[in-house]
Amino acid sequence: MNKFLKKDIQLIITTGSFIAFSILGVWFLWRNVALLTLVLFALALIELITIRSKKVTVMFFLCCIGGGVVESIAIYFGNWHYAEPTFFNIPLWLLPGWGNAGVFIIAFYKLLEKFKFLNQENI
Repeated sequence: MNKFLKKDIQLIITTGSFIAFSILGVWFLWRNVALLTLVLFALALIELITIRSKKVTVMFFLCCIGGGVVESIAIYFGNWHYAEPTFFNIPLWLLPGWGNAGVFIIAFYKLLEKFKFLNQENI
């Protein structure tokens, strides 16, 4: 197996694990906003230290902010609401949740780019 592919698979496993832990955290801790926010930011910090990429770190924070802003706008217009809003009509833990999702999407995209059949024009 190609060295780069092993690195990409390791990245997707790492980020996938953090997504799974984040989902479990939300599942069990959603009513305790402060604790869940701390847990998700701690998971994100560990994930970003593990990955060691400035670009991914920047993308994490852009997704935190961007996801939060879009959610707040959608809630303002009445599209949906959260049971425990704490920050601009969203739960504060949603910010690191969006950041973790962004990191996972980047990692998954990088892995998919390696497969030649996905890079064909006819898809």
